Amino acid sequence: MTDKELKKLSRLELLELLLAESRENERLRAELEEIKQENAVKKSAEQLSETSKQLDETSGKLGDALQQVSLLIENLNKGVCVNVENKSDLSSPDDKKTEEISEVDSEPIVKEITELEKADEIVAEDESDFADKDFEKIFTPDDISRQIDAILQKISLRIKEFDSIADDVTTNSKVSSS
Repeated sequence: MTDKELKKLSRLELLELLLAESRENERLRAELEEIKQENAVKKSAEQLSETSKQLDETSGKLGDALQQVSLLIENLNKGVCVNVENKSDLSSPDDKKTEEISEVDSEPIVKEITELEKADEIVAEDESDFADKDFEKIFTPDDISRQIDAILQKISLRIKEFDSIADDVTTNSKVSSS
């Protein structure tokens, strides 16, 4: 409308125009708010989906790590059994070192496995009730990977210690049998 047309309108007509514009403005604001909420829901769903994929990948890596740890422990147990058998065959004067190998403290290794299993349970719980938790409170896949790496490093150190003891016993057994 032009200024001339507006000046010709009565106060009642102007108020009706203002009221109509106000209603249209409110309707558009409500529509805008609804669109914002839909976008927020879509964005949250995408984040949830992405995080869920990352958790799936991490739990798969965790399962693989648990299998590797189980195999390592199995191999360690076999090595201890072989060393115990060798101890009885050698009957060397250095039985003290051989006894150290047969009495290797497996408690730290078992503790590491227990920690890995707990981490796996945490991942499973997070997957099951993921929608109920805040994103900031959940471990990220990188956090879990770092924890797994730290645990595997500890296990690797224990294996090196075991290998060192086994090498000492083997060397001492060869020297004493000569």
